[in-house]
Amino acid sequence: MASDPSIPARSGTAPRRRQLAVLVFGLVTTSMANTVLFTVLGPLAREIGLTEIHVGIIVSATGLTFLLSAALWGRLSDRWGRKPVYIVGVCAYALGGAVFARLLGLGLEGVLTGMSAFWALLVFRAGVYATLAGGPQPAASAWVADTTSGAERTAGMALVGASFAIGSILGPAFGGLLAPFGVLTPLYCIAALGVVAALAAALVVEEPRDHAARSAARGEPLSPFDARILPLLVTSTLTFITIGATQQTAAFYIQDLSGADAAGTMRQVSVAMVAMATGILVAQVGIVQALQPAPRTLFMAGLPLAAVGFLILMTSSEVWQVVVGYALMGLGYGLSNPAVSAAVSLAVDERVQGTAAGYVSSSYAGGFIIGPLLGTGLYRIDPHITFGVCAALVATAFAIATWTTRRVGVVPDATRQDVG
Repeated sequence: MASDPSIPARSGTAPRRRQLAVLVFGLVTTSMANTVLFTVLGPLAREIGLTEIHVGIIVSATGLTFLLSAALWGRLSDRWGRKPVYIVGVCAYALGGAVFARLLGLGLEGVLTGMSAFWALLVFRAGVYATLAGGPQPAASAWVADTTSGAERTAGMALVGASFAIGSILGPAFGGLLAPFGVLTPLYCIAALGVVAALAAALVVEEPRDHAARSAARGEPLSPFDARILPLLVTSTLTFITIGATQQTAAFYIQDLSGADAAGTMRQVSVAMVAMATGILVAQVGIVQALQPAPRTLFMAGLPLAAVGFLILMTSSEVWQVVVGYALMGLGYGLSNPAVSAAVSLAVDERVQGTAAGYVSSSYAGGFIIGPLLGTGLYRIDPHITFGVCAALVATAFAIATWTTRRVGVVPDATRQDVG
C-alpha cells in the first residue's frame, strides 16, 4: 500500500507499514489467546466436572460482555485515540488470559470443582476480562480507516482480519506443541506474548495526525440501527453465530468421532483449527491483497464456500472430513469477513470510524453470544443438526449481504469522502 500523509513522516517515526505490522502482531496474540482456548477448554471442562452447556454459557456470556465493551471502546477510540484504546485492550488480553489459566489450574488441582469452578470462570471471563479486552479490534480497524481510502481500505481491513487467521494457526499449534509440558502452558506463553505486543505498540505506533481534528468535529453519533450499516451488521452476526457454534463444539465432535483422550483431542482439534485458519489466511493475505475486489464480490464468493464447508461437516464420519470442512469454511469467511468491515467503513462519515468499527466487533461478539449456546444445545440432540442449521444461517447471510450491497452500491471508491 502507498503511505498515507495522515501518518507523520518526521525523523524517528516508524513507517506506516511497520506500525501496521505491530498492530497486527498484537491482534495475532489476542487471536491466539482465543483460539488456543477452544482447544483446551472443552476437554479440561470435562475433567473439572463441567458439561458442554456450562462451557457454552461461559463463552456466550463472555460474548455478551464483548458486544457491549467493543462498542464502548470503539466510541472511546474516536475520543481518546486509537493507540491508548488498543494498548489497554492488548494488556487486558494478556493479563486476563493468565488469570483465567490460573483459575483452570485451580480446577484441575481440585481447589475449584463443579459449580464453584463454573462460577469462578464465568464471573472472571465474562465480567472482568471481557469488559477490559474489547478495544484492540475496533481500535486497529479504525486506525486502518484513518490511514487508507477507497480501494485500499478493503485490503487494509483484510490485513487486520488476517491476524485472526494467523493467530488461529499459531494458537492451536501452541496448544498442541506445548501440551506435553502442561495443558495450561500454552495459555501462559501467549499471555507473555501479549505483554510484548503491548510494549511494542507503545513504542512504535503513532496516532494518525488528523485524528484530533476529526474528534473535535464530531457530528451526530452513529447508531447501530442506521440503515446504511444495519443489514451488514446482521450479516456479520449471522456468520459469527455459525463460527461460534462450530468452534465451541469442535473439540466435542472430534473427541466423539475419534475416541481420543484430552491430549489427543487437543492435537486433532489443532489440525482442524489450523486448516480453517489457513483458508482464512490464503483468502485475506493472498486473494484480497492481490485483487482488492469490491465487498459485494467477496460476499458472493465467500459465503457459498462457507456453506459448503458446513454441509461437509454435517455429513462427516471421519476426522479428516472435519478438517476439509473447516478449511472450506476458513476460505469462505476469509473472503466475506473483510467485506463487512470495508463496507461498513466506506458507508459512514470518517469522523465515526472508531464507532463503526466497534459495532462490527460487537457483531462478532453477538454471534458468540448465540453461537456457543446454539451449537452446544443442538449438539446434545444430534451433532449433525448443528452444522445443518449453520449452513442455513450462512445462506441467509448470503441473501442479506448480496441484496444490501446491490441496493446501496457499497463499493470501494477512492474519491469517496463522506456519504453520511
